[in-house]
Amino acid sequence: MKPESCDRSAQWNVFHRGPEIAVGRIVAEGPAVTRAGTTGPWPALVFPRHPVWVGHDAKPDRYLDPTVVAFVNAQSKGMRQSDQPDGECIDWVAFEGALAASMVQPFEPKRKPDPLAPFRIAGAALPPAACLQQRTLFAYCTDCAQVDPVLVEECALVLLGAALRSAYGRRPPRGGAKTERTTRTHRAMVTEARRFIAKHLESRLTLSAIAQQVHAAPQHFCRIFRSETGLTIGAYVNRLRLYQILDELPAESTSYDLAERFGFADRAHFSRHFTRLFGRSFQGVRRLLRAGKWSEMRTIVHAENETLG
Repeated sequence: MKPESCDRSAQWNVFHRGPEIAVGRIVAEGPAVTRAGTTGPWPALVFPRHPVWVGHDAKPDRYLDPTVVAFVNAQSKGMRQSDQPDGECIDWVAFEGALAASMVQPFEPKRKPDPLAPFRIAGAALPPAACLQQRTLFAYCTDCAQVDPVLVEECALVLLGAALRSAYGRRPPRGGAKTERTTRTHRAMVTEARRFIAKHLESRLTLSAIAQQVHAAPQHFCRIFRSETGLTIGAYVNRLRLYQILDELPAESTSYDLAERFGFADRAHFSRHFTRLFGRSFQGVRRLLRAGKWSEMRTIVHAENETLG
């Protein structure tokens, strides 16, 4: 999405760049006009952190503030001018053209998909829930030295869906009940994806790589996977990794080593997921497994049976 030229210094930070999704931020000082030239090869969502004027002619004529999300097509020309004396901060999420067009298609079924210009709308109100999701995504990206690609890409697709629903004022039409053949196909796709994930559990998995393995569009396969498993792909990957890590606890591996080995962003990220899933800290479960405290195990099993009963 980075422009070819600007008339003042702007810092472009790219937090994640995958085969089909990228996430980043523009930071610039001062209220002077920035001539953005031509944007990059991917269409994008733009989230202004501060008020900014944008336009495609000699003078910026459209006002954006943090309550809106802007849609930017690939290779579009324009300029922007900060409405704040201390400069601008703009978050962006870019999508490969065919992916963006496939997300727009359900809202405009009669329109031929255009990977370069999938967006015919300039912007939309940013709903509170989507705003919180966007802020959470970028807080995660800025705080983690190494982000989880699957988590970032799933969040990006959720944001694009929310922005499109806000722009069009409705959800896309749902299909009818699945046929038996479709059900079998979806189950086979999910099984293949689970096998792929298990084989690459210690690798840096991406949503695009998983979807490509089953020859499906990422946003479509996200829905299939959740429908079949009850979990998002990111949640499933983390759960599988944590289950595998239980086998490692009696050994001498540290939480830092396990976090790095199994693809968690850092030890704190790993510890949060571990405690959330098992209801006990990493060290607490390790002590339990090492000491063989079967009385505690019976308590846990009893509590689980009480819940299921």
